[in-house]
Order: sequence, then C-alpha cells, then structure tokens
Amino acid sequence: ASELTDDTLPDWKFNADAAGDFGDLTYKVNIDALKKGEDYYVKINNFPSLFFLDLGPFKGKWLRISPDELAKEDDSYSMFSSLKENMADMEKDFKEDRRKSVKFSKEVIKIADEENLVSFKNKPKVEKVGERQLVKYDLKINKNAVLPFYAKLQESIDNDPDFDEYRDSIDQGLIDYLKSDEFDQVFDYFETNNQFVFWTDTEGFPA
Repeated sequence: ASELTDDTLPDWKFNADAAGDFGDLTYKVNIDALKKGEDYYVKINNFPSLFFLDLGPFKGKWLRISPDELAKEDDSYSMFSSLKENMADMEKDFKEDRRKSVKFSKEVIKIADEENLVSFKNKPKVEKVGERQLVKYDLKINKNAVLPFYAKLQESIDNDPDFDEYRDSIDQGLIDYLKSDEFDQVFDYFETNNQFVFWTDTEGFPA
C-alpha cells in the first residue's frame, strides 16, 4: 500500500459514513476517498468483518489504487479491483449531485429575491460579541411573499429536470395550506414570538 503524504493536494475527495442494525448484527462503515491524477486513494476508518473478509491490516492507512498496481494481480489489491470503477461512478455522481444542488440553491435565492421574501426588520448595526466586532442583521420574512415564492419555486421544479429530486418538497397540499387561515395564525404567532437574526463579521463572512 502506498502512503499518502500530507502535502498531496487532491483533485476530488469524498467520505462515506453509514451504520445499520440487522437484529443480532450491527455494523458501522466509514471510508475516506480522494483522487489525484489518475489514481484513487482510500482510507478505511471503520468496516465490519463480514464474510471472512479481514480488512484490519488496511484500516487507518491511505491505500493507492492505480491501474499499474491493479495489473500486478497482488492479492492485497484484488479485493479493491472493482472499487476503482465504483469510485469513478461515485465521483461522477457526487459532482453531478453537487452541480444540481448548487443550481437549485441559486434558483431558490433568485426567486426569494424577486419576491422580496426576506427584508430588513431593522437597520444592520455593529455589536461587540465577546472579543469580536460583528454585524447584526435583524431580518423578517414577508408573509405576503411566502405563497408567491413557493408557487414560483414549484413552477421551476416542474420545468427543470435537474430539480427532479425536489419534486416532492412542494405539492398542492402545501400551496393550499399557505392560502389558509391556519397558516395566517401560525405565521403571526411565529413572527410575534421569534427573532430572525443573521450575524457576520465586519468583512461580511457568516459568524
């Protein structure tokens, strides 16, 4: 196995963390993965000993998976022979999911801005919090903008295949609820009994 040095800068990185319970059997899996050039690197932090597969010698170490080393047909790499292909798929799916997520976030922000969903309740002001100088933004959600915001967002979701995974997040039931007297009462209670405050440092970074 090839150790990964601290000064290696990855082109792509990923962490998989999972746990499960099958009654008499519980398991935890935690794996780090990254890519540099054509090579993939894997570090097994936790993996169950199943089907007589002992990964103990590999735990906690960065393992390099490259075409050259796989071609050696060394037993220590044979168990990873299919992992490289799976990781390539993982990388592709991860990047595609991230692209869609960023695109959806931008769409949400754009529509919220167009509908004036959030506005300043009071003028931003600088306050000292502990040893830090922070800017306090006292915000409010405009009730009359909530329904148009969700209606417009629903239209965007329906018309863009990239937003398919968000299709169930807004339905006609939610739209009907936002038109109801019950929503008016809940919103008024929330607005009366809660504050919506956002803090940044003096350079505008979230604090």
